Amino acid sequence: MWPFPKPEESRKPKYPSFRAWMHARGVPQGWLVHPDKKKVDVWIEEYGILKRQLWNAHILTLSELEQDEFRTGIHPSLSHSRADRAAAIVPSMRQHLLSRGINADIKIGFYHMDRIVLSAYIDADPETLGDSLPWLYRGYEVFYIQKENEN
Repeated sequence: MWPFPKPEESRKPKYPSFRAWMHARGVPQGWLVHPDKKKVDVWIEEYGILKRQLWNAHILTLSELEQDEFRTGIHPSLSHSRADRAAAIVPSMRQHLLSRGINADIKIGFYHMDRIVLSAYIDADPETLGDSLPWLYRGYEVFYIQKENEN
């Protein structure tokens, strides 16, 4: 994703979140299995562009050091081999969520394509918290799992 955006990806995101995009465009829950495959194809394309736009906008909010780590490919989120550095972000993410009134157990996750993500186990159903849950944090994608569903 970084640093080679396509022209449409370099624009400021039209929507501040996926939820806002779904609402504005009338995209229904469960849209990936919608019976109109042409609509699904359009939504997949729009979703992909928005995800890259939001990612690029997020990267620009990071410190110069973190942005440089992305440019040079050494940010801890970019490789399983940097798990020790990625683990250092866990207390900060936990504190960030606590400041929003969300108690979470945070773990690093080894994701496909050698990426490291953050998994946040929370008491509430993530869907009920909407946009109050950041899906990006300091260069990491964050996945939310309700504690009762973590197994």
